[in-house]
Amino acid sequence: MSKEHLAISLALSVPVVVCITKIDMTPANVLNETVKHIVKVLKSPGCRKTPVFVNSVECAAEVSQAFIGKRLCPIFQISNVTGQGLDHVRTFLNLLPSSEDEKRFIKDQPLEYSVTEVWSVPYTGVVVNGIINSGTITAGDSVLIGPDSLGGWINTAVKSIHRKRAPVPSAEAGQAVSFALKKMKKGVVRKGMVVIAKTDVPPPKVTRRFEAQVLILYHNTTLQRNYQAMLHCGNIRQTVRLIDMDSNQGILRTGDRATVLFEFIQRPEYVKPGMKLLFREGSTKGLGVITKLL
Repeated sequence: MSKEHLAISLALSVPVVVCITKIDMTPANVLNETVKHIVKVLKSPGCRKTPVFVNSVECAAEVSQAFIGKRLCPIFQISNVTGQGLDHVRTFLNLLPSSEDEKRFIKDQPLEYSVTEVWSVPYTGVVVNGIINSGTITAGDSVLIGPDSLGGWINTAVKSIHRKRAPVPSAEAGQAVSFALKKMKKGVVRKGMVVIAKTDVPPPKVTRRFEAQVLILYHNTTLQRNYQAMLHCGNIRQTVRLIDMDSNQGILRTGDRATVLFEFIQRPEYVKPGMKLLFREGSTKGLGVITKLL
């Protein structure tokens, strides 16, 4: 399982930190074998990381500043019983530079808000939680939410905004906030929807089919046309069907890269070229990026 998580992190270019826990109860020979195995995996050709054992607060502070730019992988040995090594982890996390990408969250663009959670609050109505990808929002603004099961957009308004459990008058790109929506039923709103600004410009088109460049991380046998899997793309969770691929043999195996054509099974979704995706089914795992909407 740890190797699988490491493979997904590397494929998504996510920095990796290793914590070896329960060192207070682990025999010395078992701990040494575990450390040797971790170092071997990190130095392997598929990973190419430089393991750095953090044994002091000074080392944690130094590694935290060089962690993102270099191929370093800090290794902490900790115990939650004795507290050994926990100060090193806290120091490292507190001194890490911000990972917020300024190019990802743009305030000057129209509002785009991804819905990740939906609740029904007594005397308030439907409340959604998510992150603002672009633009700004003020309490009382008229917005559109969608797509629904038919690919349409629904008119509504933001009654109030909460951030970090406190009411705020407005919010901007990059912030995780909750909205109370006006005159909405919980059954209509779902995870994976998007809230956009209501303007004179027609709302963006949604899609059911799209092309993507994918990498098959693991599959027992072969992937063929009409294969179905669960797709994760941003806040979207939906089953997709593999319609077509550019493989000469018409099949894909572990480690293969290809351009494939996917189709959403249940409903169209709002996706954009450049969005990263992950699809899974049982032990099958695959990663990719959307290249074209159809």
